[in-house]
Amino acid sequence: MCRLRRGGFVPKTLLLIAIFLLIVPVCFCADLNFEKGRARLILDDVSKDIDKNYFDPTFGGMDWKAMVAETRQKIDAAQNTNQIYTAIFALVNKLGNSHTMFMAPGRIVDISFGFNAKAYGDRIYIYEIKKKSSAEAAGLKEGDQILSVNGFNAVRDSFDLMMLYFRVLHPAHALDIEYSRNGGASQKLHLEAKVREKAAVTDLTDSFNFWDMLRDIESDNEVTYHYKMEGDIGYLQIPRFVYYDDGFISGLLKKVSNSKAIVVDLRGNPGGAVKALEDIAGYFEPQPVVVADLQGRKKPEQIKVKPKNPNLPVPMVILVDSQSFSCAELFARHFQREGRAIVVGDHTAGYATAANFYSHKVGVDTIVPYGVQVATARVIFPGNEDLEKKGVTPDQLCLPTSADLAAGKDPCKDKAYAIAADLIKKGTAQSAAGK
Repeated sequence: MCRLRRGGFVPKTLLLIAIFLLIVPVCFCADLNFEKGRARLILDDVSKDIDKNYFDPTFGGMDWKAMVAETRQKIDAAQNTNQIYTAIFALVNKLGNSHTMFMAPGRIVDISFGFNAKAYGDRIYIYEIKKKSSAEAAGLKEGDQILSVNGFNAVRDSFDLMMLYFRVLHPAHALDIEYSRNGGASQKLHLEAKVREKAAVTDLTDSFNFWDMLRDIESDNEVTYHYKMEGDIGYLQIPRFVYYDDGFISGLLKKVSNSKAIVVDLRGNPGGAVKALEDIAGYFEPQPVVVADLQGRKKPEQIKVKPKNPNLPVPMVILVDSQSFSCAELFARHFQREGRAIVVGDHTAGYATAANFYSHKVGVDTIVPYGVQVATARVIFPGNEDLEKKGVTPDQLCLPTSADLAAGKDPCKDKAYAIAADLIKKGTAQSAAGK
């Protein structure tokens, strides 16, 4: 998600609603009327947040007020909690925007299965197994191809959203996974999650990012940025766009400031803050430039980049993958459009809308959070280019194989270094020819 201050064998909307129905616990209880009353209040908050802040006041021609009224009727007629919160979820999902999502109350547990997987082209592979995790104990391995999860086909266009719902929005305590190893016959396993209870009261602010929570991260000490040098080629990995003070970023960049070319790794980057995008891009821009316009309800704003020191106006190779979202997509596409970078990897997600998360709480004795993430502005490049639902097409496609992942190889990083070295050679030859 760029913060301000793609569905398989069934339609994506139907898939996600079906997932939601599977996860939300059924409650045939005496307190159903109480739950309905609470849901009406939640609906009021969610609908008002969207009505006030969604970038398109026409809602794509849909009658938002009528849709909200219909949702209220569905809550009144609901027979269980499944139907109550599915009604609100379905309302928000009808907008069809990657950054507009409803998070129902009750997310007070951390769910960990111990593996991470994503799309490589049209296939879903596991690329990481956590040590001493449920996934490791069950026998899953890097390079395994996931075929289905809880009966839903694992396909590129819906896998990230599916796992986001299983892991974040309404955590599932178990997954039934069908997978294939080394192209062999399909296998099945039942994977129980490790569950960690959290405090019921959680501070969810507009910095909340659903996509940042997609991966199964068991450690709170994940490295945010890192660098290294190999010869004349610098390497900078940016796992997310988080704003730090200038001293931190400039200090990091100084360590690769002597590079004749640089590889910027944005694979798995879920986005972050526009301010961080502007600041980090400034170290690679020799001149002030407008990257894109933010078009929403208010007066249009611009994403502007100003040169910063140390400045590295050197050839760039940018690595992306299917989980490069939002600000990561904007960064890659900007320098690709400028002719400053060669983009290598997989086609990006196409989740490129500016958004804020609007947080609320419900309860008296026990307070639990809920809220809605709302797309507040379209991000438009010069020439009216919009990456939402389109993404960034790499200049050179690179997809690791199952064997690569199983062996811990990174052929795309190797390719990026080879391209960077070639750019240096070409630059040296051109300089010599000009003398």
